[in-house]
Amino acid sequence: VPALMRRPGDLLTTVLLGTNLVRILYFVVSATLIMRCRDQVDNGGFWASTLAVITFLGVVIASEIIPKTLANIWARQLSPSVAPVLKVLGRIVAPMQRFLMAALIEPLTRLLAPARSHRGDLSADEMAALLALSQKRGLIGQDETELLQEVLELTDLRAGDIMVPRVDVVAYEADDSPEGLLEIIRAKRITKIPVYERDLDHVVGVIYAKRLLVNPGRPLREILSPVRFVPESAPLERVLLQFRATRSQLGMVVDEYGGTAGLITL
Repeated sequence: VPALMRRPGDLLTTVLLGTNLVRILYFVVSATLIMRCRDQVDNGGFWASTLAVITFLGVVIASEIIPKTLANIWARQLSPSVAPVLKVLGRIVAPMQRFLMAALIEPLTRLLAPARSHRGDLSADEMAALLALSQKRGLIGQDETELLQEVLELTDLRAGDIMVPRVDVVAYEADDSPEGLLEIIRAKRITKIPVYERDLDHVVGVIYAKRLLVNPGRPLREILSPVRFVPESAPLERVLLQFRATRSQLGMVVDEYGGTAGLITL
């Protein structure tokens, strides 16, 4: 899954090409059946119109409503199963994708959205050299230099670099007693803990100690808070921005197979 997400443009193109090819085939077959029905069946006009309506509803329900609803509800559970299919499909449509990119998409992109110049941007190495020069000339102090260097190093870190490894993760079974969880929270002195079903690869949410204390005796599933899932290779800077935007305090780090690799907390 993370391998596909690292190239979202290719993934989107693969999905669109695959979807449209299936729809074209579906409409060709449907149109053939509708025309035969109109010409060969009694009261053919009525039945042809009925088939046309059924064809339209079939497309809307089967290719729009059902897939998107399932993906919205069970995205994490379905992703590991769907990813290999998309990977194979991506290889099949790759020649067509490259042709469309070279002959149509890239020329239109250059025409409609010319690339903006980034000559004013500084690379991380250039910023580091600028910091060293500024400190040498006395423009900034040692403390400021170290702080800014740590900020620069942050841009190179990935979620997997700072996560708590799976073997050290403290988690709790969703159907176990709230009292047992409260004992763990007090013993470990933690304020939030992931909750799972069956095993740590199936985390269903996070419990905050404060919410557990004000809801004594309630089933854990009723006081679960959503948990974020981030790829192990995700840039830490982006992860922190997402946490800030969603006000999340805990995220589960997943590996390329969708299994739990560890967690990140704020």
